[in-house]
Amino acid sequence: EKALDSRIKLLGEDSVEVIATRYQLANTHVHLDSFDVALDLLDKARASASKRADCTSLVSSCDFGLALLHARQGKLASARDLLAKVAQQKRSLREGLPDL
Repeated sequence: EKALDSRIKLLGEDSVEVIATRYQLANTHVHLDSFDVALDLLDKARASASKRADCTSLVSSCDFGLALLHARQGKLASARDLLAKVAQQKRSLREGLPDL
């Protein structure tokens, strides 16, 4: 994660490389059962990705990962809301409409 800090300083918080690195680190932390760290990384990745028009699929991926983590924590209403967002994002992409 020191490498992530270096990338943030070099490339900026909202660069695609930083977003992708956060997403990959979150997946690693899930496999290590570090769910709070994974949740934080996905939240930050999603926030940055949502600012970029070229990262709609990353926003969906982050939302899906967040939904799984929320479900694991017993936050089923939140997980359901996130999955509904993912479904809407996918529909919008298929129909050529902007993401909501």
